[in-house]
Order: sequence, then structure tokens, then C-alpha cells
Amino acid sequence: MKRKLNNTKKLIAISTLIFFAFVFVNFHPFYLSVCEFKYKADKKTLEVSVKQFTNDLEEVLAKKNKTKVDLINGKDTALLNGYLREYILANLKLNVNGKDKVFKYLGYEREEEAVWAYLEVSSCEKPTEVRIENSLLYELIKTQINIVHFELDDKRLSKKVENPDRVILFSF
Repeated sequence: MKRKLNNTKKLIAISTLIFFAFVFVNFHPFYLSVCEFKYKADKKTLEVSVKQFTNDLEEVLAKKNKTKVDLINGKDTALLNGYLREYILANLKLNVNGKDKVFKYLGYEREEEAVWAYLEVSSCEKPTEVRIENSLLYELIKTQINIVHFELDDKRLSKKVENPDRVILFSF
């Protein structure tokens, strides 16, 4: 009887190990960024917010600039803003109604494990056709997913783009 109980315990232990091995082998991290575009008709501006995980962003900025980057405790905010500005402007493009638009980088702030960067497009006519090219973090993360929200009047549209695809189209 004791031998049968030991065999049962061994079987349960082995089954548990196999289960957890299967779960952890098939588990993979989820890589996601979010871009929010809000059209302000009264100001004819487009407000843009970009949210990315801090550790991923620090890693890509460090590789690009060949130096350690600390967005949480970094003292040289002008340098960090420069790195962020250059990176975002190189990897986020906007075309509204057939015209390429230029972002004005406003700055960034930290929120728990993420960084929010803020941009603006001034003198922007009301969008009817929008083309966004988003390749943020693609050079670092092969499974990166970028979610884009676009608000115009009372309408909010959302789409996603997965690496290597980068173009999102909105029609209003």
C-alpha cells in the first residue's frame, strides 16, 4: 500500500512539473504601445500622446545613442527629451488629407512602468483621410504591437499594427 501511495505521489509530481513546463514554455511577454490622436477643431490642432513601457524605451534609446538611458532617475532632462524627440519623430509619421504633417515634440512624463510622450500638430485642417506610419520599438521587439486611437468630434476609432506592418488608415 505504501509503495502504491509513493507511486501516486511521484505521478502527481511529474504531472505537475510537465504542466508548469508546458505553461512557461508557451508563455511569452506581450509588447504593446499606445498612440492617441485627438483633433481639437476649435484650435485646429491635433494632440498626440504616445505611451510605451519604460524598460523597452530605455533599451531602444540606449542602443540608438550608445549610452545608458534612465528615463526615471535621469538628471539631464534636456538630453533625454532630445533622445525621445529624435526617436519618436523618426518612427511616427502622419499624413492628413494627403499632406504630410510635422509633429512638435512637447515633452514626456513617467507613469508607473510607462512613459507618456506628448506631441502636437498645429494648423491642421479637419481630417477626412488619415495615414499613420508607426514603427515604434520595431527594431528592438519583433512581436511589437502598436495600438492607435483617433478621436474626431464624437467619434473614436481604434486600430492596431503589428511588426513588421506599420501603416494605419482612418477615414472619417
